[in-house]
Amino acid sequence: MANTRLTSLDLGENPLEDSGVSYLCEWLLQPTCPLQSLRLPSCNLTAAVCRPLSQVLESGSSLLELHLGANPLGDGGAKQLCQGLDHPSSRLQRLILHSCGLTAGA
Repeated sequence: MANTRLTSLDLGENPLEDSGVSYLCEWLLQPTCPLQSLRLPSCNLTAAVCRPLSQVLESGSSLLELHLGANPLGDGGAKQLCQGLDHPSSRLQRLILHSCGLTAGA
């Protein structure tokens, strides 16, 4: 993926699963990746994908918006994402997690 102009990507309702998003995270970790908005609702993602996404947030990537709604991430996934959000390098401004199986304990 060498496109340096792509700032928004919507892959919602595609069966990417964790393996597909982990591959996408490799691209997001590249310093030249310009992506600012990533939409992944209803992509059959689990808590396992939250660690690679958290690493993207920690890397200081250009990502400003991340939509993960309607994926069964659960509390464990939310906690992983919070680690990335808490990192000083994170630039994320908007995180959407509706219908992800979160409880009050998250």
